[in-house]
Amino acid sequence: MFWYGTQGNKVYNNTANALFLRGPLENSGNVRVDIATNNENPANSNAFSSRFIEDGSFFRLANVTLGYTFNTKSIKWLSKLRVYATGNNLLLITKYKGFDPEVNVNASNNNVPSLGVDYSTFPKSRTFTFGVNLQF
Repeated sequence: MFWYGTQGNKVYNNTANALFLRGPLENSGNVRVDIATNNENPANSNAFSSRFIEDGSFFRLANVTLGYTFNTKSIKWLSKLRVYATGNNLLLITKYKGFDPEVNVNASNNNVPSLGVDYSTFPKSRTFTFGVNLQF
């Protein structure tokens, strides 16, 4: 089992700045229901603002592997049999409202670094692997 996390960092949620404003509704754009029904003025600017700075602290269960090795003493042609299952990115505990607080896109411009800015990156995928190990 592998857990990791971070605490105390801030992330600029550019995804919210780009997607979660009421302005696109005025131009027949699609928005989420909670955005369409809130009291925000559609004329609110989507310029960079401290409004979209959020706590980027998180705790992630990155990897778990469970396996079982069978007793194969009674099977002459098989010396070992093991089955296992591995899961990656199984749990994310955070108050961050974006897709993933672990931002990793390098979008630096004019030598200004982009560390701590969520540029609408895809969240980490959750994967499962199942396997069998046989030794003859």
